[in-house]
Amino acid sequence: MLRRPYRDGAKRGLPRRQGGLEPQGKWKLVHYRIKANFFIELYDLEKDLGERNNLADQYPERVKELKVELDAHVEEIKRDVRPAAFVENPKPLLSNSAGMPTLVQYRKNKK
Repeated sequence: MLRRPYRDGAKRGLPRRQGGLEPQGKWKLVHYRIKANFFIELYDLEKDLGERNNLADQYPERVKELKVELDAHVEEIKRDVRPAAFVENPKPLLSNSAGMPTLVQYRKNKK
């Protein structure tokens, strides 16, 4: 049995939702993935605030419109994400790290 993730996608070990839009008027589109399967759900928040009745099959045109907006939003995020970089001449953050614990030491002392 497949279950839809909670709103934050992280509770109780359920898979994270891969996409979604803030509600657009009364409509909310939810797009998520569980393993290799993608799912799209559409909700009318005026009539179904608890998001129990998926209306995606009944309103395919609305799904297409909102999916275009979601895809544009995802592309905008991808454009704005700074790639990981290689620094040619890295400089330490501290001029003198003597006496500073390593991460392993810090974690041991914290327990």
